[in-house]
Amino acid sequence: MTLIPQNSLAARVAEKIKGMIADGVLREWLPGERMLSQSLQVSHSTLRGALQMLKEDGMIESRHGVGTRIVAAAVDRVLTVQDGAPGVGLLIPETMRSLRPFSLWLDVFHNQLVEAGWRLRIYQGRQYYRTNPSRILERLVAGSPCACWVLVLSTPSMQRWFEARKIPCVLAGSCHAGVSLPSVDVDHRAVSRHAAGELLRAGHRYLALFNPSSRNAGDQQTEIGFFEGIRQSPHADEATASVVYHDVDAGSVEKCLQRTFQTGNPHSPTALIISNAYAYLTTVSFLAMRRLRVPEDVSLISRDDDPFLDYVRPTPARYRNQPEAFARKLTTQVLEVAARRKANAGKILLLPEFFAGSSIAEIAAS
Repeated sequence: MTLIPQNSLAARVAEKIKGMIADGVLREWLPGERMLSQSLQVSHSTLRGALQMLKEDGMIESRHGVGTRIVAAAVDRVLTVQDGAPGVGLLIPETMRSLRPFSLWLDVFHNQLVEAGWRLRIYQGRQYYRTNPSRILERLVAGSPCACWVLVLSTPSMQRWFEARKIPCVLAGSCHAGVSLPSVDVDHRAVSRHAAGELLRAGHRYLALFNPSSRNAGDQQTEIGFFEGIRQSPHADEATASVVYHDVDAGSVEKCLQRTFQTGNPHSPTALIISNAYAYLTTVSFLAMRRLRVPEDVSLISRDDDPFLDYVRPTPARYRNQPEAFARKLTTQVLEVAARRKANAGKILLLPEFFAGSSIAEIAAS
């Protein structure tokens, strides 16, 4: 690894290239070194130092005989520019659009910050979510002074890094085990506990939870609540429950459903709790192709909500989103942490309203 001072010319050139990528000036492939050094008016050695930093950050990769490809278009995007306004940094792994329904609160959060005289800067990139992100986070925080950071879908290592350095931050999500940071999240544990109880009361005895394999803190709480709901039920001794892990893409969800509903399996679940709203949509399509009816053959509950679920039939049972309430709580936490009025702010858990829909059927318990 090449150590380059953060205030060096190479570091400044690296930031310039990042900005050109974020603005769409550079796309997919970088120009040749000669052309790029001429464009930036720097020496070849300075440019190579900058490119090395970008490689170590995971933004670009060299392909022998082909060129240098842009891997991660990490974004430093200022949603609202106000000269002199204090900044809040929002750290995300992907575009906000790809993080639905989790990101539905963003516009409200942004507007509330603006009304309070603050600006929001978004920093996007998978490189911040590495197993060991210390170096890239140090560079980010040093080069982008923010009064408070908001961490979205943060990993255990990210949370521990911010906590150990006492950098003001708030989690838009839940703390991982052993971490105590201010946070705002839906009470996924209570939601899945309630969902399991609803299905058991309806007579279902073979239940499965479809949960993302990414194992975010909220998904881990979902799993804990699922088994709590079963243990606390008077029907616990009769129930068979399992957790199915899937990647968040239609192909992975479909493969998991194929294994779950294998022909001839006497213990195929009669009810599913599905954490991800898009996975719910894939599940409905899969069951229809198998000629399994919802809810007559399989009952479904979606943990997450999304406006598109209003167009699904039968109407999905789900837990209604509260993006405005989430944004208000998050704004309050951020401003208090930034002002040091609440340096040790605790966690805020929101309990969404259960919408019964028409995707749950009562069955005669065996």
